[in-house]
Amino acid sequence: VRTTGKALTTREDLSIGLGVAIAKVLAAHDGTPDDIQLISLSTTLATNALVEGVGGRVGLYESAVVRVDPTGTISVLTGTHSHGQGHDTTFAQLVCDKLGVDIEAVEIVHGDSDRTAFGMGTYGSRSLAVGGTAISKALDKVIAKGKIIAAHMLEAADADIEFKDGKFTVTGTDREKSFGEIALSAYVPHNFPHDRLE
Repeated sequence: VRTTGKALTTREDLSIGLGVAIAKVLAAHDGTPDDIQLISLSTTLATNALVEGVGGRVGLYESAVVRVDPTGTISVLTGTHSHGQGHDTTFAQLVCDKLGVDIEAVEIVHGDSDRTAFGMGTYGSRSLAVGGTAISKALDKVIAKGKIIAAHMLEAADADIEFKDGKFTVTGTDREKSFGEIALSAYVPHNFPHDRLE
């Protein structure tokens, strides 16, 4: 709901906005305030506005760490926490889609304060939008590091390396290294760009 062309950001805006919305609904229903749909709509508007208000102020932060072991198995440590919404599946699908690996190779870790960084939890439909974005950005870093290793192993420029379907390929050739080969090379660095990576 917008009142004067601006988004609702303060409690006062929220009150005015809800008042305007309720007045419009009342007008559309010939002024019958005990219409069940009106009550439902009012409650929905209030609940959504309050949840989004909280999410917009503190819900835009989330942590994610992606660890790849020498066999190519991936552990994702996320600060958001699942309460039965299916985060394990959704986050694993995100990893599989981005890295081209089998879902069996992905472990999602949440709720373990010994292993995960601080997180904001789950509320207001933020887990995939914010937590998933944090995971995606962490995966981008894994791919970027993998491209540097692959370029070194394949004797190519970093810019010539493409990553798709779990393979690092030299553009325009059939020369490639699998995600697993690159993961192993990162742990057993006998052929590794030591001057460019830790």
